Amino acid sequence: MRSFRLARLAEGFQRAMARWPMGTTMANTTVLWVVSDSLSQSIAPEQMDLGHDWARTGRMVSYGVFFYAGLALKWYDLLERKFPMTSIRMVSCKVAADQLIFTPITASSLFFLTTLLEGKSVQTAREKVEERLLPTLKMNWCIWPFIQAVNLSVVPPPWRILVINAACIPWLAFVSWMANKRTEHGTAATGSITWPEPSWTKLSTGRIQEAVV
Repeated sequence: MRSFRLARLAEGFQRAMARWPMGTTMANTTVLWVVSDSLSQSIAPEQMDLGHDWARTGRMVSYGVFFYAGLALKWYDLLERKFPMTSIRMVSCKVAADQLIFTPITASSLFFLTTLLEGKSVQTAREKVEERLLPTLKMNWCIWPFIQAVNLSVVPPPWRILVINAACIPWLAFVSWMANKRTEHGTAATGSITWPEPSWTKLSTGRIQEAVV
């Protein structure tokens, strides 16, 4: 009975993707970002005493729904048209393009746009991208090429964004924490990543910034 229900659910999702690809992608992206940011806030020590920040969740969901969802839908359609086969060479090209083109764009836009949604200046948004993009990409490249190699070679195209969404909840919890670290700590992240870290001292932009322990 359970397998029958799962099969019906899968069929329903496939029909929805065929009829309303954008709306379906936006809907499952909404769920993904709410769950991911909630997980991020729930395990960050500095956030536990403050309660859930729904404004932060709203910023992350807004980015996911109004920017990432449509971009991802078009991107994976483009990859499939440019590299339609599932040979090792084709899959390698898909993964390389995904990791070297799409990932830097989405990561940098996340940091930039969510900072603007906080009401911060363009200069502050640029600084956040400079501080956090490279550490985020380094962590990403340790994990996602392997996931995407399987996803882009085995999973049918209509299911790929859903598979990514399901697989990346812990990853997006990390990205959400990176995107909001300045707000929560009052200081900026630099090249090294320690997650989560309740208090620390770092040298940034020529002066010592100390967090309250």
